[in-house]
Amino acid sequence: MPKIVNTFLKSKMNKDLDARLIPNGEYRDANNLQVSRSQGSEVGEFENVLGNNEKGKEYLYNELNKMNLFYVPTEANFIFIKTKTDSNDLYERLLRKGILVAPGSIWGYHKFIRVTIGKPNENKKFIDILGEILDE
Repeated sequence: MPKIVNTFLKSKMNKDLDARLIPNGEYRDANNLQVSRSQGSEVGEFENVLGNNEKGKEYLYNELNKMNLFYVPTEANFIFIKTKTDSNDLYERLLRKGILVAPGSIWGYHKFIRVTIGKPNENKKFIDILGEILDE
């Protein structure tokens, strides 16, 4: 049986050229989709990253507000959150529990962390573990 292989060397959205003139690997229109391997019910489905990002952002904003934590509103896929503890210490404690964030200290903000907006279960896990750590 033949093996089908898709190799993406580049992918670039190009609205400057007529669709008939766009080189291989460039596209007139682009969609933000994510394909991931999973054992769950979403096997074989595409996820609309932008839609998930907005829902995830709303969930995280609501939960952070309940925790009385300041955050910088974002248009991207991550949130900069001010905590009441040193970012390097919090980074280490979250990492030991399987949560990867960026400590704000790398940008000179020693009480901030940057977290990527994830899937609903990832966002909930982050909030639950962050709450546990901050309550200690």
